Amino acid sequence: MKHFWRSKRVIIFVVLVVLIIGGGLIRAHSAKKQAALRDRYHIMTVTKTPDLVETGTVMPIRQETLKLPDGKVTVLVKNNMAVEKGETLVTTNDVAQINKLKALQNTLSSDQANLALKQRQLTTLKGQLAQLSSTADNYADLNDQVQSLQADINSAQATVNNDQLEVTTASSNNDSQVTAPFSGTVSVKNGASGQPVVKVSSNGHQIQGYVSEYDYHKIKQGESVALTALAGQQKFKGTISNVDQLPDTSSKTNTALYQFSVKCRKQLLDGQHVSVAVAQTYLRIPRSAVLHRNGRTVVMLVKNGRAHQTKVNLKVNGDFAVIKQGLHVGEKFISNPQKVKDGQQVNQ
Repeated sequence: MKHFWRSKRVIIFVVLVVLIIGGGLIRAHSAKKQAALRDRYHIMTVTKTPDLVETGTVMPIRQETLKLPDGKVTVLVKNNMAVEKGETLVTTNDVAQINKLKALQNTLSSDQANLALKQRQLTTLKGQLAQLSSTADNYADLNDQVQSLQADINSAQATVNNDQLEVTTASSNNDSQVTAPFSGTVSVKNGASGQPVVKVSSNGHQIQGYVSEYDYHKIKQGESVALTALAGQQKFKGTISNVDQLPDTSSKTNTALYQFSVKCRKQLLDGQHVSVAVAQTYLRIPRSAVLHRNGRTVVMLVKNGRAHQTKVNLKVNGDFAVIKQGLHVGEKFISNPQKVKDGQQVNQ
């Protein structure tokens, strides 16, 4: 009898051991299966697209370096002086014009001397002619000389008159004035050639920066932007006033850069650097998360531990898809759902 109960206890013990080991194996297999499933998909969270942040430089809205003619230059304004549109800033004496005037004056003097000589000769001939009788043998010949010389004098007088007109015109063009093309502040510096460099900057300012071809679609004219002065971290608002459609040809990078301008009311310093943040209101997910099933564009959302096929409206942009409708910030989705079925249990 004792042997029977001993054998029974052994059997029960063996059964319990088998059950424990079997349960462990089942749990291990299940965990391994779940791990394998997790390896096949990756769960991500829908987040707001980060703002586009670029750095810009404060510059006058309009700036122009004046072109000065060759010659002696007289600057009538001082550096950093406020000027009005049309105000005379510089007077110049054009060297070429001065030389031309001198040549014309020399020609005029020579022609005047020639005219005076002919006039003296005419006076002499007329005196001789007056002393002769009209019947004298040389009267007719002398009279012809007087008439010919008078014609020469008339021609010489016309030449002198033309010379005087050219001298007057050249004299008026000798001194030229350079005026301010618009109201603003003038800068006067010494150039490398010894000639002054005069630049006029408008009173209004703007912020200019560059956006790459990859981010061009993120910035639009008329958009409000958040500005932060890099020196002092002062914050203020602005508006995109212009985005160039053609790339900057002076850029030496392999990426096309497009200049944009920001208008702001804050008084800033020329050359000051400002951070320009353009808010991005759209949602963006990896392109790999997008499926096309039964004529619909869908994304696999994860809710209550299961995958749910959800219709979305989107636009593909490179490796990403911009969501127009169907997803919200904070929702979870599968980024590689190609092997995931609708309603399938998933582990987060």
